[in-house]
Amino acid sequence: MRFSIDWIGDGPNASAEERATRCDLQIVVNDKNLCRHSTPSANEPFDHLTIPAVHLAEGLATDWWSILGGRDRKHPVLRYRNSEVAVRWSRVSRSLSDPEERSFCEAVGALGLDPYLISDAEAQFVEDAANLFAGEALIEFLAGVRELDLTGARQLLDWADDSKARPQDASRLPDLPAIAKQVGAAVGWNLGERTWAGGYRAAQVLRAEITGPSERLTSTEAIAALLGADSFAPVPSPAGAVAFVARYPEAVHIHLRRYIHSEQHLQNFAFARAIGDVVCFPDTPMSVVNRLHQAERQAAGRAFAAEFLAPVESVIKMRNSGCDLDEMACITLLGFGVLSCRLDADPAAPPPSATDTPDRHRPAPGSTPLVCGSDMVAGHRAVADGCARRDVLGDQAEGCSLSGARG
Repeated sequence: MRFSIDWIGDGPNASAEERATRCDLQIVVNDKNLCRHSTPSANEPFDHLTIPAVHLAEGLATDWWSILGGRDRKHPVLRYRNSEVAVRWSRVSRSLSDPEERSFCEAVGALGLDPYLISDAEAQFVEDAANLFAGEALIEFLAGVRELDLTGARQLLDWADDSKARPQDASRLPDLPAIAKQVGAAVGWNLGERTWAGGYRAAQVLRAEITGPSERLTSTEAIAALLGADSFAPVPSPAGAVAFVARYPEAVHIHLRRYIHSEQHLQNFAFARAIGDVVCFPDTPMSVVNRLHQAERQAAGRAFAAEFLAPVESVIKMRNSGCDLDEMACITLLGFGVLSCRLDADPAAPPPSATDTPDRHRPAPGSTPLVCGSDMVAGHRAVADGCARRDVLGDQAEGCSLSGARG
C-alpha cells in the first residue's frame, strides 16, 4: 500500500484541522489506484480524491488492526504474531487496559517520543512533570517543550517547580480567584462549542467586572493592580514558556516571563493569556502558557487576550474613525500581526492606508494618543475565527497574536 499526497493548503473547510490537511490523495495497492473514479459530469476519470487527510490519519491510527485481520486476530494476524508490528500491538493492548500506563504513554507521545523506546532520563522527566501538572495541562507542557533538548526541558520544569520559593508578592493576584468565579458563572459555557469562543466571551465579562471598554491597559503592572496586586513583576525564565499559572485556595499566582522593554506588547499579551487561562480553566492546579499551537487551551487564551486588551467595540470605532495600523498599534500596544489578522476577517471595511489618513488622526510626536469613547482595533472576531483557528499554521499563527517577533 502506497500513499501519494499533494497538499493544497488553506481551504474553505470549517475546522482548522481540515483546512490544514486538504490534499489530493492517491492510495495505490498492488499498483492499482483505489482513488480512480469518474462522475456523470466529467469527460475523463479522476485519478485522485480531494479530501482533508486528517480523517484518514485518524482511521489509520485507531483502526489499523483491521488491516491485519481484525481485533479477534483469528486469521491473517496469526502470520504476524512474531513480527515487530504484532509485538508492538501486544504492548499497546496492555497499555490501553491499564489507566496509569495509558496516561504515561499519552504523556510520552506528547513529548514526541516512543513510550516503548524511551530512555530512563526521559521517563524520569515525564514522571517529574506529572508530579507538577495533570491532565490536559501536562500534555500541553510536554508538547510545548518537545522542540527543546532534555537539558532545556529539565531547566524549564525545574524553574516552574521552584516558583514556590520565589517572592510570592511578585506573582500573587489576590482578587483574581473570586473574579474568575464570577466570570465563569456569567459566561455560561456552551456544550460542544470551541473553547476559544468561551474565552472571547469571558474577556468581555471580565472587562465589565474590573474596568470599562474604553480603559487602556498599557502595562502588566496596571492590569495586575486591577486584580489586587501591589507589587506584581515579571521574572526571567528559561525558553519554552511565557507563563506558569498556579492556583491555590487563597490566591492565584502567575509567574510571567520578563520581556525586554521594546517587547512590552508581547508581555502584555502573554499576561492576558495567563489571566484567560485562570478564568477559562479554574480547576487546574498548575498550567502553562506557551507557544504551542493546535491546542484548544492555548487558543482560548489567545482569543481572551485579544478581546481583553482591545474590546471589539473600541476596535470598530477606531477603524471607522480612519485610523491606520500604526495608530491602532500605538493606542492598543498590540502588534501588527494581531491587528492585521482581525482586519482580514472584515474585508468589506479595510482600514485606510497611511497615505490617505487625515493628519488630525495622527498623534503628535512624543504624545500619548487619546482613546475617544471606546476606540481601539478592528474585526475582533478574527482572533477566534482567524487566529485561534489558524493555530495549525505554527509560527505564522503566532503572528496573528503577536507582532512580528515570536512570543
